[in-house]
Parts: sequence; structure tokens; C-alpha cells
Amino acid sequence: MKRYLEKVFSDIKIDEDITYAVLPGLDEPHEEREYKFDVYYSESDTEKKRRGIIVVHGGGFWAGDKKQPYIVTLCNLFAQYGYVSFSVDYRLFSRETRPEFCGGAPVAAVDIELLRKFLFENAEKFNLDTENLYISGGSAGGMGSLEAAKLYKGYNAMVNLWGTYKDAQCPTDFIPTFLVHGTVDKDVDYNFSVEFFKKLKENNIPCELITLEDAGHTAIHRLPDFEDKMIKFMNDFAK
Repeated sequence: MKRYLEKVFSDIKIDEDITYAVLPGLDEPHEEREYKFDVYYSESDTEKKRRGIIVVHGGGFWAGDKKQPYIVTLCNLFAQYGYVSFSVDYRLFSRETRPEFCGGAPVAAVDIELLRKFLFENAEKFNLDTENLYISGGSAGGMGSLEAAKLYKGYNAMVNLWGTYKDAQCPTDFIPTFLVHGTVDKDVDYNFSVEFFKKLKENNIPCELITLEDAGHTAIHRLPDFEDKMIKFMNDFAK
């Protein structure tokens, strides 16, 4: 069996609630709190430098957390393929103060970058190969991941799940991107991913768009429709 292309592990362990930053709240800037992440990995894996992936939850930038069921599913999945997966909490607005649509993405990107730096500084502890780090997110987490990949370096490729937005800019040096979106998504318009895919193509950036016909938002039940292609895409951009 070939690591990173086939599921080689089943004994996935989760180390929970590791602090990566202490930050002021968005609605209460005078109050600081710890922001944490969980790590998913195989207990029997002896590899000291493993590919890693940060997976960012959704929730409209006011709800959700690193325990979102489909985020847990994805983190476990990547760990089965031999990755070390990182599920992260980031600063959220209250429901009353949340920005419109993708307005919270820049703040999420800052927090994601803090996590990336923390992981690079502690790479040996997490058996992370810093030359092979990927980023993924769903819905708002996809928007935050997209912004993080635009603003900061350090990622091989992005897996964006139903998490693009209207008029999203695509730098000419953007990372390879794998997009997944349902055609009847009522929360995040499918056409946003189509538009971003066209921009990626125009800039000659390696990309793929998986269209989930008749699927709504957060269509993780359609994972069998894109899992193999997603895993191969990620592997294609390993160093």
C-alpha cells in the first residue's frame, strides 16, 4: 500500500486542545482567551516527517468549532492516508456583530497564520514536514483558508469545500486548488466556485473543480464522489 494515496492507518489518535495563541476577542478586545487546535495522527506511524494539513471549520464566522462533525471526518480521513491533520478554532464574531458573508475571512486568515507559524516552530513535536503542508476548509472555513493562502506562504495546495465567495481575487502565484461545490447550495453560491475556477485557469494555476450535482451546502455525504481525486490532487503537489 502506498502512503498518501491509500489508507494505510486505522489507529487514529487525537490530541486535543493544544494552545497556539492567546488573543483578544473580536467583540470584547479587552478580554483575552486561548485559541486551540486538535491533532489527528496514527499511533503506529513511525515516520518522523509527515505531510500535514490544516482543516478549518465553517459557521459564518460567528458559529462552529474544531469539533464540527464533517471537519472531524476529514481530519480522520487524512490521518488514515498518513497525514497529520490539524483542526483549528479561530476568533469568531457574535451573531449580532458578524460581518456580511465573507467579511470575517481576513481575521480567520490571521489566526490560521498564527497556527501555521506555531506548527513550523514545533514541527519536530508534531512530526510535521514543513515542506509539505496543505490547507483546507469548508464554507466560512474555506473562505478563511482562501484568504490565508493568498496572504501568506507555506502551503503546497488548497482543498476548498463549498467555501469561495463572489469576486474573490486570484493572485498569479496562487497555490494549486481543488474545489468542491454542490449545484444547489443555498448558503454559498455554486457559481462563486465556478468563477474562481475560471480565474485559476486564466492564471495557469493547477486546479480542479468537482461539481456535485443536486447537492446542497456541506455535502460531506458525497465524499465518495471526490475523495480519490482529492487525494491524488494533493499528492501531485508534494515536494
